[in-house]
Amino acid sequence: KEAEKLYLEALKINQEIFSDKHKEVAVVLNNLGSLYEDQEKYVEAKKYYSEALKMLKQTVGKTHPHYQNTSASLKRVKKSQNKK
Repeated sequence: KEAEKLYLEALKINQEIFSDKHKEVAVVLNNLGSLYEDQEKYVEAKKYYSEALKMLKQTVGKTHPHYQNTSASLKRVKKSQNKK
């Protein structure tokens, strides 16, 4: 619960500082996706990974390691979600 609270706070702060379309915001979205994935909350994880992926595509491009890692995470979550 504490980690979720802190990530959501970091998301809000980064959105205020950078805007909604910035790599730093995408990093926090990715971290939230990871947190929810670890908790097996796949719907939430998929939501945050998807948002991060869209933002990373616009800001750093598909060849950037952040994009590649988030893409792999999203695929993993979708696969795990289908197993349930």
